[in-house]
Amino acid sequence: MLTSFGDFMLDTSQDGASTCKNSNGDSFVATHRPGETVEANTARLTDIGKAGKWTCGKDSYGMSMCLTETHSDAVATLMLGRPFSTLTEISDSFLEAWQ
Repeated sequence: MLTSFGDFMLDTSQDGASTCKNSNGDSFVATHRPGETVEANTARLTDIGKAGKWTCGKDSYGMSMCLTETHSDAVATLMLGRPFSTLTEISDSFLEAWQ
């Protein structure tokens, strides 16, 4: 995973999940899930919708989560208190820098 992208810098990385923070204190989490698919992970979400290449919904904690496939595996991104439009915009920036 990346150490930085856009205004975000890596804060912690553990068990395939990277947490990044920006200068406003926003936290963005990205996980790379080898061998998993978007479809399998979407089954755990509610309020599901598509936004470009992303499939987004709410997880069991009510957090916005978006999923897509890259490098033949699922990538999940999430943020607290942000609408899907903000999450997908930041997720696109993350994915562009990662690829």
